[in-house]
Amino acid sequence: MSFDAVVLGSPYSPHPRTGFFSYMKGILASFLLIVLASLGSVGQRDERTPPKAEEREAQILAADFFKRLQETQDISLLLKQYFIEDFSIRLKYCGTSGECGGFGRDFWQKNEELTLLNGTERDYERDYINSINYLFLYFRSIAHQAVISGQKLAENEESAAKEINQRLKEKLKDHPEALKLNFWENPDEPLPEAKTLDEFRGRLVNFERLNAALRVIEKDLRVKLSRKHSKTRLTFTPKEFRVYKEPNKERFFRYPASIQMFDVWAFNDSVLLKIDMVRERGKLRIVAVYPPMD
Repeated sequence: MSFDAVVLGSPYSPHPRTGFFSYMKGILASFLLIVLASLGSVGQRDERTPPKAEEREAQILAADFFKRLQETQDISLLLKQYFIEDFSIRLKYCGTSGECGGFGRDFWQKNEELTLLNGTERDYERDYINSINYLFLYFRSIAHQAVISGQKLAENEESAAKEINQRLKEKLKDHPEALKLNFWENPDEPLPEAKTLDEFRGRLVNFERLNAALRVIEKDLRVKLSRKHSKTRLTFTPKEFRVYKEPNKERFFRYPASIQMFDVWAFNDSVLLKIDMVRERGKLRIVAVYPPMD
């Protein structure tokens, strides 16, 4: 049985000033409001499925990317190898214009806070990197903890999150500002608005501290899981990804409507991230990786 992620409407809307950081709280407080819907057998195809050669190419790229993301635990190390060449330029455009949304893309809100502070391309990139790293590491940690406890992820999400949060408190006891950025622990606590770009960058440093602690926790749990359940598979295979190919009607990431966008969804419910791809110089490249929300 194969699965696709269907995202329900979120009751959360981003604060006009705190922008992306508060928006991330909405994502995490609602656990992305993801439900898994059965779409038939893995081999099922429809009018949006690309030719098999292109489908396989996209699946291999997605599997290799997530494998490398788990190995490196840091998406920043993968941007040059996997992403489009002008990713940083298009990313800043999305953050300053707020015109990169569309169905399932409410993650791409205008970053009012960073826009008002006149942030650079690097600021937007660090913001994105920290957010995706956090999502990936936290969700994987929860999934590992659930399996170690002998329960299904859906049944053990809350207790697994408590375990992760406690470990974060122990590792970051000398960095309370970093702990405040653990949105899963503090879904209702408002973040102060950064009044200067230096203040915003200081918050990014604390976000990086939080992710550094999560890297240690995720890896420890992954090793523990492998030892306790030797048959547990922690790799990603091409067949775990479903690929759709459609015209870019909403001009995502400032691409023309005529370009073919490849939407790639994981069947793995501990990832909760999707990938959009385009063909660049004859090869598929990643446009963006993000949690699907609508």
